[in-house]
Amino acid sequence: MLTPCPQNNAILKSVIDISAEAASDIIQCRQDGFTVHKKQDRSTVTTVDRRIEHFIIEKLRHVTPDIPVIAEESVSEGRAPLYGDTYWLVDPIDGTDEFAAGGDDFAIHIGLVHLGQPIIGVVTLPGHNIQYYAARGHGAWRKNADGETRITCASPAPEHLRVVTSRRCMNLPHFAAWRKNYEIDSIVPAGSSIKFMQVAEGAADIYPRFTPSMEWDTAAPQAIIEEAGGSIRDLSGDILRYGKAGWLNSSFICCSDHVRDRVIWA
Repeated sequence: MLTPCPQNNAILKSVIDISAEAASDIIQCRQDGFTVHKKQDRSTVTTVDRRIEHFIIEKLRHVTPDIPVIAEESVSEGRAPLYGDTYWLVDPIDGTDEFAAGGDDFAIHIGLVHLGQPIIGVVTLPGHNIQYYAARGHGAWRKNADGETRITCASPAPEHLRVVTSRRCMNLPHFAAWRKNYEIDSIVPAGSSIKFMQVAEGAADIYPRFTPSMEWDTAAPQAIIEEAGGSIRDLSGDILRYGKAGWLNSSFICCSDHVRDRVIWA
């Protein structure tokens, strides 16, 4: 377990500002207009994704010049830096389809990984004017128009679980089989990393995912979840680790620590 580090807290403050500035730029770009494209894998990308990614990379290079930045759009174009034990993982717009369609459930992810673990995470929801952030040993926090509030997972967890997941996942056979093993109070669909944040702030107890995801989708949220009193684990119950081949995650379950003993692991 990594210990609290004052330097991490100082870096976090800079990244919060970078993400907030990027969020303002995204909102302005939405007003000005943008172009939508399809990548080679047929996923959606916009000119705003690329613009915001470039902005974040340049700002992170200024704050931490010795730490490489691995970012979604750069990787998709075949540009990934050499990296070692410590590196940034960036998703400029998590939920591009939602953004491109004019919705608000999209996010900016900036996460710092050290020795396979996320130790700093900032998740900003430009459409909702909310930021979530954490640094190892300094707690998890939410900042909105009402100010800054420390957040924690629900404790104790209710007898009947409150589930959050994507609409896509709800229609999968894996999800139908999974839900039969639990007493469930509600199943609420949500977009982007909002699902993680609902667990982190106690609005939901568990978020199962049975479709592929990338490490830049989960690094920043995981840093926040762990500081809030939860975890993201693969289906065997092992903590999600980073630096995997192709930056590809397996299926996972995100939940409060108070729920973990009730999860049926493979």
